[in-house]
Amino acid sequence: MSKLTSLLGSFAYWIYFCITLFLFFIAVLVVRILTAPFDKSRRTILNMVGWRGRSYINIVPGWTVKVTGLERLDPKQTYVFASNHASMADAVLMFYVEHPFVAVAKSALFQVPVLGWTLHLAGFLPVKRGDKRSTEWLMAEAKRALLRGTSVFLFAEGTRSKDGRLLPFKHGAFSLSRETGLPLAPVVIRGSHLIARKDSGFIAASERIEIEIEVLEILQPAQFSSTEAFMQETRERIRIALGAQGEPASDTLQEGA
Repeated sequence: MSKLTSLLGSFAYWIYFCITLFLFFIAVLVVRILTAPFDKSRRTILNMVGWRGRSYINIVPGWTVKVTGLERLDPKQTYVFASNHASMADAVLMFYVEHPFVAVAKSALFQVPVLGWTLHLAGFLPVKRGDKRSTEWLMAEAKRALLRGTSVFLFAEGTRSKDGRLLPFKHGAFSLSRETGLPLAPVVIRGSHLIARKDSGFIAASERIEIEIEVLEILQPAQFSSTEAFMQETRERIRIALGAQGEPASDTLQEGA
């Protein structure tokens, strides 16, 4: 496939994304106004966001998504979700778990017109990387969401891998699970780094890409003696499930959310 064809495919995808995102924002705004009095958990909005997110993957003919492990999730249970992170598409791909959640995202995304407004309406949680006060606020808000019955999703690595290899994990998801007593659902996303690489706006919309999403065995925080042990065990399970893609870029585990 020529470079020009690839560039045109990426450009067309972004045009589609921007136009439909604006229309979707209007729909979310209207629904939020109508449901605010009785839908405090924003479940209606979160279901809408999940449907719209999946549509951004389904619209590309060459992309296929295989999902396994959904039987491990109880629709009535609240979870802390944690996954690997190799592409900007990962946040969208997580909607294939079909379990409503609020996601943690970098604060810069909330400053993007239309996209940021939509994230705010959905109740997603911003965090400024490296800012202690922002992290403390995030952890408090995420804990409140979990205790009122809304699942929370974080990227276990805290940032995107450049080549799909597994980076060091951070403590946020594991601390939340232990502090609330709620189970952690590890999720593995394979192949997403082929859609969009870090520090690049190019979308491989003209390529044939197979993506796999797997919900691993649900982990109970009471199984582990410490947050560190909890984090290390989860990281090892995700690394093994990723296979060759999961070979770690570093064996050093990081502090932070």
